[in-house]
This record gives sequence, structure tokens and C-alpha cells, in this order.
Amino acid sequence: MIAKLAEAVGLLLSNLVLFSLITLTLSVPTNLLVNFVEHSALTEAQQFFASLQIIISIDAVVGPICIGAMIYALAQIKRGRDVTYFEAIFVGLRSWGRLFPARILSGLLILLGFICLVVPGIILSLRFALLESVVILEGAGVGESMKRSSRLTQGIKLQILGTAVIWFLGFMALTILIYLPLDFVAELNTMPVEVVLYCIMDVVYMVIPI
Repeated sequence: MIAKLAEAVGLLLSNLVLFSLITLTLSVPTNLLVNFVEHSALTEAQQFFASLQIIISIDAVVGPICIGAMIYALAQIKRGRDVTYFEAIFVGLRSWGRLFPARILSGLLILLGFICLVVPGIILSLRFALLESVVILEGAGVGESMKRSSRLTQGIKLQILGTAVIWFLGFMALTILIYLPLDFVAELNTMPVEVVLYCIMDVVYMVIPI
């Protein structure tokens, strides 16, 4: 598990410009709009629901493009090929029609699983962990990608879960470390600084799909 995370971090760092550009295609508009809402005169409840709506809407539309681009770029890099940003994004755009419904359906099933005592949601999350990769790399449709991901994750669900838990703990520690200065230096608590920090964390977050 640690070896897999180390490999993912190495791939991210060695291709930082490409992966950052792909990630920022989604995170920049999202973070700009969310921070605009958070610095508005809306009440806390209104800010929360407005931000949630922005995140869900942009991720639903642009998310499949960026995830598709990331998976394609990673696959080509592992084969020793050089990949450009526009080449990767084109593949993401081309795969949008298959990846969008697959993500929506699997997301709804996982949500229902979490509503049903949480554990079923975790199981479904692990079962569909490779769904996006199957859609992009094998060209599978919605139903076939879900079945294929279920087969591919047989016997390795605990490994996937363990890797995700270790990464999550490290990510949370890094998040606290990065945002800690905002609590002590009021001058840093501005919209531009927060947008930049959010974008940095989004790039770090891409270790998981890698």
C-alpha cells in the first residue's frame, strides 16, 4: 500500500505540469465561484447550499472530462509516451458521453449504500473504484463498466481501502498544515490566497486517481 502511494506521488511530481493543468481545468472555476460565495453577504446556510450546488454542478459537467484526461495521460505515460494537455483533454471530451452517466449511476448507488447503514456504501465505492478507468481505457459503456470494475476489484478491495485510508490521513494532515497559518495571520485570510490554497490541495488530491 505504501509502495503504491509512493509510486503515485512520484508520477504526480514527475508530471506535475501536465497533471496540474488538467486538475486546474476543473478546480479554478469551482474554487473561484465557491470563494466568491463564501465572501458574499449571504447567510452561512445560504453560502453552504450555494457552494454545494456549484461544486456538484461543475464536477458533474467538467469532472468527467478532467478524470478522463487524467486516466488517459497516466496510461500513456506508463507506456513511455509523451502526452500533451490538449491531447488528454480531447480524450476526456470524447469519453464524456460514456463517463458522465456511469459516474452518475454509480454515485447514486453509492449514496443509497451510505444511507443504508454506511457499510454498503463503502463496499460499492470499492467495487466501482476502477469504473472510470474501464470507461476510458476499455471504452466500456455504463453497465459493462460497472460489471468490469466489480470483477477487477475482486480480491483487492481491502488493499484499495487500506491505501485510501493511509492517503486520507496524510491528506488531512497536509491540509491542516497548509491552512494553519490562516488562523494566525489575518492578512492571509483573503479570497486570492484561499483560491490558490484550494487549487494546491486539488492537485495533491489527484494522487488518488493516479
